[in-house]
Amino acid sequence: PIYKTDEQVAEELLSAGSSVLPYFKYSENAVNSALAAADRISFGQGDSLRAEVISAMRRIYSHGIVSENPASVVEDGSGFSDGIIYIQRGKHARKHPASEVYAPSEARAALLKMLLASFPDVKMDSVLTSSGVYDILAPNLVYDRRTTEMVHSDASRDVSPTQGYVSAGTVVVREGELVTADIAQVLDSYKREYESFHGSDRPLYLS
Repeated sequence: PIYKTDEQVAEELLSAGSSVLPYFKYSENAVNSALAAADRISFGQGDSLRAEVISAMRRIYSHGIVSENPASVVEDGSGFSDGIIYIQRGKHARKHPASEVYAPSEARAALLKMLLASFPDVKMDSVLTSSGVYDILAPNLVYDRRTTEMVHSDASRDVSPTQGYVSAGTVVVREGELVTADIAQVLDSYKREYESFHGSDRPLYLS
């Protein structure tokens, strides 16, 4: 095996630990509870407004509302990776752009915008506030710290100390040839393997 240098291993460990993909669990109960609560509200505008509110809430929940900002849930200073999160729904977890999910305040703003498009003459913000719709628009994506930390730890452990192999009989360097950094790395790897089998006290001969 060709062993990576200490610097290469350190750099890969740093890279593996420098970005985190947060995991969020999708809560069907939160969605169903919010929609059921909306269905019980009396808006005083007939069923048309209620139906429109529920429809808009479904569209928002299809993207998801996070309980915490994905970029702020990482506490070890390692950072948030490329604006991507994992959403676990049942036994499946899929990557999802963090920009497409809503923070609670963004969800309320999106709901207001959708409903104003259908009811431009209604003082919609006041209606949603007084009816309690804003309050029932609860997050359905809950940060899963345990899974996030477990996957992040596994990624660091997956950093390999080697990068390929040299087959028996392969010429590593010829007499008089310039020893480059890559060749030196192969020679160091050979020395390391030799010493692991024969011990460091036995003379090393390269032919």
